[in-house]
Amino acid sequence: MDKARGYYAESQQKRIVPVLVNGDKLRGWFQFNFGNVDYISIRSKEHKEKLISNLRNWLGVDEEERKAAEEAKRIGHKSTPDSTPGKRERLRLWIQKRKKWLAASFLTIAAIIGFSVYAYLHRIVEASDYHEGMARVENGMGYFGFKDESGKVVIPCQWKDAWPFSDGLARVMDTSGKWGFIDKAGELVIPCQWKAAYDFSEGLAQVENNNDKWGYIDKTGKLVIPCKWEWAEKFTNGQASVQDDQEKWWKIDNTGKIVREETP
Repeated sequence: MDKARGYYAESQQKRIVPVLVNGDKLRGWFQFNFGNVDYISIRSKEHKEKLISNLRNWLGVDEEERKAAEEAKRIGHKSTPDSTPGKRERLRLWIQKRKKWLAASFLTIAAIIGFSVYAYLHRIVEASDYHEGMARVENGMGYFGFKDESGKVVIPCQWKDAWPFSDGLARVMDTSGKWGFIDKAGELVIPCQWKAAYDFSEGLAQVENNNDKWGYIDKTGKLVIPCKWEWAEKFTNGQASVQDDQEKWWKIDNTGKIVREETP
């Protein structure tokens, strides 16, 4: 501040606050005219903060902000007195401007996570020996399918249980606990409707109905020997052993005709 401005400020009865930037005391004209006035040195952080605090107080800034805050609170606003957005508001504005980008990022992350989980759950955890060029495999969710000799899973793991191929067909269990048969293309050629079933042998497979009785089906799924036996074994050389409800054993041919009684 030069002499002219100093005289003018003094004539207008303005508050004069000498600020010492360099040195440790007022000198010359300033010492003669303002030697009796407290000055502020801003050579330290503490003194700078004191100057800012005093200026805010002298100019009434703190009082104005207090009144504005009370008014904002009264009318239900949460913004600061100078309308500068707070952290939450700035975050909201940031999100609003980037909604599409955030949505795309979220979908991408969700897709990656979903694929990773799917791949993990559907990984092959066990494989059996090959039968007729196919091997049974199990995934991480406990479902079964088949792979070919190249190691490729050609029949998806979608069955609750499965047994090796025999005579070109494999018996499989669905989620209801019923048994049927699939071919090497994975097609369900005999519906899952049997309580239990065994592999085909000589074109016939023994099956159990819901009444716990056994009979035989052919490869089309047709019941060719009625389910009336307490137990039935596979066909060998055109004949099979069956047991009746009196615990007697009989030999039958592939038409279901009794050939002879078996002795213990």
